Amino acid sequence: MNFAIGLSGLHAASARLDRAADTIARSSANLNPVSRAAQTTAGVDASGQAAGKAPAGTPASLASRADGSPPAAEPDLVHAMVEQISASRAFMANVNSVQRTKEALDALIDTR
Repeated sequence: MNFAIGLSGLHAASARLDRAADTIARSSANLNPVSRAAQTTAGVDASGQAAGKAPAGTPASLASRADGSPPAAEPDLVHAMVEQISASRAFMANVNSVQRTKEALDALIDTR
């Protein structure tokens, strides 16, 4: 058992968590749904856009659908969330590895 292996795994899992969090934050920042409550009876929302239309420059994957339903989750966002869960579990496994190594070394020192 070696602390270096466990600590290396902790570092790698931490980097994966950071990348996944960054991807999620960037994806969430790009979501700008049109508020239905802000739409007026004239068919124009509070920003002056035609009701139901995505603001200029919005990627097609984020635009509302023709039936008014919200856009589907982007594959990158879903992948990032799965990656975050996986990295979190890998991090916890490495924490347990370091703890078990410490316990084994403590037991070895106590027996001398």
